[in-house]
Amino acid sequence: MPLVNSTAYRMLVSHNGVQIKQGDIVLIWGAVGGLGGFAIQYVLNAGAFPICVVSSQERVRLCETIGARWVIDRRAEGYQFWNSDGSQNVAELRRLGKKIRDMTGGEDPDVVYEHPGHETFAASVFIARPGGSVV
Repeated sequence: MPLVNSTAYRMLVSHNGVQIKQGDIVLIWGAVGGLGGFAIQYVLNAGAFPICVVSSQERVRLCETIGARWVIDRRAEGYQFWNSDGSQNVAELRRLGKKIRDMTGGEDPDVVYEHPGHETFAASVFIARPGGSVV
């Protein structure tokens, strides 16, 4: 627990990270896992707004229970960011971006808390607002 806690703190709060602030919109991949679980707590504590990305309805309910108003069940949505030939599926990136803008009233995330890696990195870069941060 100290490792994932300090990692989330360093990425989101510390002077070496993005220093989230009140009102920021922060997309958190895997919001119920170890890194994501601490990230959602830091985001809520800062007065920022998390967009939690999880993989089941049970996890959706858990995020809502702790105060997240925006939650995406990636399994229910069926996102496929990569085509079978290994190329990026741009239509899926756009679909995710539209989903986020529909939830937030037209806003893109100020910060994307990216830790899954290859599967989601291009999506994270695509959906971050211009000038935003991917950490």
